[in-house]
Amino acid sequence: MQTSQAFNINSAKPRLHPKGIMEFLWWSFGLLLFAHLISTYLLVEHGIYIKRFDFNHERNFPTFFATFQLAFAGILLWHSFKAATSKSFSVTWKLLSFVFLFLAFDEFFQIHDQLGARVSDVKIQTSSWVAPYMAGLAGLSVIGVPWFFNLPLKTRWAFFISGTIFVTGAAGVEIVGDILKTNFGFQHLYYRLAITVEESCEFIGLTLFIKALLDYYFSQKDELSLPWVDVDCRPPIETSKPGEAPL
Repeated sequence: MQTSQAFNINSAKPRLHPKGIMEFLWWSFGLLLFAHLISTYLLVEHGIYIKRFDFNHERNFPTFFATFQLAFAGILLWHSFKAATSKSFSVTWKLLSFVFLFLAFDEFFQIHDQLGARVSDVKIQTSSWVAPYMAGLAGLSVIGVPWFFNLPLKTRWAFFISGTIFVTGAAGVEIVGDILKTNFGFQHLYYRLAITVEESCEFIGLTLFIKALLDYYFSQKDELSLPWVDVDCRPPIETSKPGEAPL
């Protein structure tokens, strides 16, 4: 990693440490999961549906958080490409960045659900988007094989584990959930638990992926400059004010 001195905290833009970002992501997920479980209990036991915190509803707090995670991962992928010492796989980095930014757009506007509603399979409509998206993932995996094995071993394992968790929820548990919904109904506990596991896998997978991207980036650089904030892995130092002894 490139070495440099500690940063000056008296900077115009706010500065964050990567650890602070991860704490924000984990706490946000935990609070959203707690609110979702409360809303699930109220729906199953009392028929009260609180859409604002339901993992399975659109345009609510969980959707906004997932959109933020996907968009942030896309931004980190772009900056990781610029930070990489080798530019041999710049196209792959850029492609992955574009894919995650598209997924953020998809998450917010629910394009995959609209695609599912137009497929003629009326038994499991909402999971009908899985086939084209999995085909895209398979094609992207083939293209990305050389890039993947060029990554450091620690990064490869982190990407693999986070990706496996995310895809398990987004595709595998999604299909199981749709079957449970068809057989038991929207308010049944089995379906609600499946939704909880599915979306939790996606949130956890994305959080671990962001952690892996931050670790990779800061193995190459000391500072990540974003339009609204700087992220720095170096310890802060304060500059002394006039008349004070240097710190």
